[in-house]
Parts: sequence; C-alpha cells; structure tokens
Amino acid sequence: NAVVDEETVSIAVLRSTMMLEQTSLKVFDAFSGQPAMAQVEIQSLPTALDIDGYAEVRLPSVDRLSFAKVHPKDPGFSDSLHLYEDSEDSIHFPLIRQAWIRHLMGTMKINTLPDTGVVVGFMPSDHFQVYLGHIANFPVDQIVYFDGQGNISEKGVRGGGFVIFNVPAG
Repeated sequence: NAVVDEETVSIAVLRSTMMLEQTSLKVFDAFSGQPAMAQVEIQSLPTALDIDGYAEVRLPSVDRLSFAKVHPKDPGFSDSLHLYEDSEDSIHFPLIRQAWIRHLMGTMKINTLPDTGVVVGFMPSDHFQVYLGHIANFPVDQIVYFDGQGNISEKGVRGGGFVIFNVPAG
C-alpha cells in the first residue's frame, strides 16, 4: 500500500519474498468465541479461502501490514475488513453480529450518517482511550467502549474494545 499525490512523483518501497511461513487463521464469534464459517480474501493470496473456524496457510515472510476481507457465511454477522501483519504466526478474524451494532446504536442514540463507516477494535490492555487523530474535534459521543462480553462500558477496559461510529470514508 502506497500513498501517492496526484501529478507528483512518489517513491514506494516494494517488498517481496519467495519465503513462506505457516500461519494459522481463526474465524470466530467475537464475544462467544465459537468458531464460525467465512470466506476470507487475504491480500497475500491469489484466491479466497473458505474457512470453517480454523485453517493453516502459508504466507510470505514479510514485515508489512496487509488487508483481509471477511465475508461470514451466517448473514447475522457483518462483512468486515481486517488489518493484519504478514509475519504473524496466527491471525484472528473476530466476527461482529449486526444485531449487536444496532443495539449499541439504539442504546447510545447514534444515527448513521451517509458516506461513513464503523470501526471496531479489541484491546488487551487496561485504561485505553480512542480518538481519530486526523479529524479535529471528532464527536466523543460517536465512540462507544465495551467490555469482554460486549456490554457498554464508560471507559476502555482490559479485554474489551471500542466502536467508532460515523467514521468518514477514507
């Protein structure tokens, strides 16, 4: 992935390798931990994978961030885009239920704005705070924290995470 400006010469570092490393992939319900089925398109692979909870693949041994598109077989889960590190020996794809997102929106009285998206993150650490550094004065009422069971929390807690609603496209 390279960021370029229009009508400007840009420099990009391209990394490639023939070395492949064994990597385990896990697809599961984010809160129950139950394995789930999904089609996963991994940027480092030429074809999509059908994964039933767990799979082993060989990925390039390169230190870089890549993207994976996850399309759950259960329509109750949301499609998602995941960022992953190619050199990791294990990549997790937690699935989020659409009903849970709607529940958060209803409870917190959040409306969906056009041309925006939702970002969900999981944090293993205590006392974290989330903000969008590239957007000055992003409304804090669009950020919801949750605990490890998916219940709304006043702040970031160990094993929980966050949801940022109405994130502008791009």
